[in-house]
Amino acid sequence: TDPAYRSSIAALLAVMQFTLRGTPFIFQGDEMGLVNYAFESIDEISDIESKNLYSELCKKESSDLAFAAILAGTREHARMMLPWGEKEGGRMYQPADKNITAIYRRLIKLRSNDPVLIYGDFEPVDLSRNLFIYKRTVSDCSFPSDHCCIIECNLSDRPERSSFNSSGCSLVFPDDAAASSKTLRAYEARIWICKSSQKPLF
Repeated sequence: TDPAYRSSIAALLAVMQFTLRGTPFIFQGDEMGLVNYAFESIDEISDIESKNLYSELCKKESSDLAFAAILAGTREHARMMLPWGEKEGGRMYQPADKNITAIYRRLIKLRSNDPVLIYGDFEPVDLSRNLFIYKRTVSDCSFPSDHCCIIECNLSDRPERSSFNSSGCSLVFPDDAAASSKTLRAYEARIWICKSSQKPLF
């Protein structure tokens, strides 16, 4: 994937994680926008299994190809220290992406304050080639709700026109989306709050 879309895809995946059914699970710096670390040599890797595999691979192919294979699967990525402090820096350090962290905080708050996103039923409403649009709604009388949530996801690297009629709905994520636009940007995700009685939505 084009690195230019890394932040957009991170936000898209976060939205799906916190609006689909199930318990969200954050792992290995996802909430900080971290990616696999760009190790420069095998000397920076302490995992003995990776080192042994590297030695074996070097007997069959060049050291560059062997190292590339190690980078694709080493457990060392998961062992990197998370950037908790503001004063850290230098080699063997990845700074946190504050925009991604802010998105996670916002989505955690949004989900924790809305029972629809926790207990609501899941209903796919548009599974077009590059669109994934679904509805979360509560039908159980134990958790009455006067609204439903519509989540629009563009899974492609080009703009896609949505079938969703957002008239009368409130856009709660993201802030910079044009609420009147029916076109989703590349890898864009939107979360809408709509009154349950409002029809038709599509």
